Amino acid sequence: MGTKDYKRMYLDRYENIYSEEKVYTNNSPKEKRSINYYLNKQYGEQQMLEAIHSIIDYFDFEKIHNVMEYLDWQWRDNGVPSVQELKDELLNRLFEIIEEGSRRDEDEMESSCGGFHVRYRVFEPEGDEPDDFEHNVSISVAFELEEYNTLY
Repeated sequence: MGTKDYKRMYLDRYENIYSEEKVYTNNSPKEKRSINYYLNKQYGEQQMLEAIHSIIDYFDFEKIHNVMEYLDWQWRDNGVPSVQELKDELLNRLFEIIEEGSRRDEDEMESSCGGFHVRYRVFEPEGDEPDDFEHNVSISVAFELEEYNTLY
């Protein structure tokens, strides 16, 4: 059984409305939006640093520290990490994924360690949205207490 030519089916059905040339024009591949695309734009690095500062400033490290103390959750047999050690670890994770994603020219990267799960994703601009880091790169941080996955 052969594969269907969906494009041909479309053109056969709508040839009186759209020319083949217009279909190609509308479906032309877009420029890949990677982390580098936004870091290399004007104010890109500054917007990235501001986003990370916002995370460090608003993330509730005290709550994480309290839960870790309650559970006696130790890192590397060095005891429960202090609030400053938690901040340092998160900062390292954030810059690790951005630097690795930048080296690989990736549009998405994530890392997990010590309970932290960090991720960035690059999105295409929508509507009249500015085409910059602040509006098109999502950085997410979670501190995971428990997870279950049937594939692992």
